[in-house]
Amino acid sequence: MPVSAPSFDPQWIAGRALVADVAGATGLPFEALLDELTRVPDSMLDLLAAPDGWARLADTVAARFGAYPTHYAPTVH
Repeated sequence: MPVSAPSFDPQWIAGRALVADVAGATGLPFEALLDELTRVPDSMLDLLAAPDGWARLADTVAARFGAYPTHYAPTVH
């Protein structure tokens, strides 16, 4: 079943952006990575608020597919 949330939720938007970046960097399927992101503990979602947190989440999600470390670093604008 596809994962969905309100398109205006900033945390959801950030999570989808993270997954798109990780999918592009690892070649893993976007949908599978997004599903894995929805399975991380709620306490980890605060990591979406900082670039180093994005890197940690990227490694956590990708590791579930055996793709680690990702050496992912988001672009900060």
